Amino acid sequence: WLAGMPIRDILAGFPVNILVLVGGVTYFFGIAQVNGTIDGVIHKLIAAVGDRRTLLPFLIFLITAGVASMGSSQAGYVMIPLAMAAARRSAVDPMLMGIALNSGMSTGGFAPTSLFGIVTVTTARQAGIDLNPLTLLAAALVSNLALLVVAAWMFPGPGIATAPRNSASEPGATAAPSRFSSRQTLTLI
Repeated sequence: WLAGMPIRDILAGFPVNILVLVGGVTYFFGIAQVNGTIDGVIHKLIAAVGDRRTLLPFLIFLITAGVASMGSSQAGYVMIPLAMAAARRSAVDPMLMGIALNSGMSTGGFAPTSLFGIVTVTTARQAGIDLNPLTLLAAALVSNLALLVVAAWMFPGPGIATAPRNSASEPGATAAPSRFSSRQTLTLI
């Protein structure tokens, strides 16, 4: 009304499909968080690292990239408390863990299933640039993984090799569930 534009023109420029995507992904992610699926997957993956503490930042990178690829790169923020607690328990430099988190969010954000990746590919196609979504993801993966490798060299951590091996005795350490419930399995599928 103030700009003198008809409502039809305003709504024609509004990306309703992206709004539905964001709403749906947020709803699904909320279900996965509330029923414990995300926490269960994260705990199982961290348990898989075991005594190979130097792999922890790379594992956090992969998990964060996976979470961020579910629709919004900001979804990777849920990893921050878990990743920093794991870094503290494992004597991994917090700077390295922060770079692993940010690199994972950046990589997952360019996935073809993530909002930023969808918008990037759509905008490129509207501009006449034929951009393959998997090429975009591969470029993000290679560049962010290279950044993480350099960061691992720059911030090796004071005591990765001498970190305590029994973190289960520490307060706040939680064990991974032995099996996923039927609801969690359905969420994973």
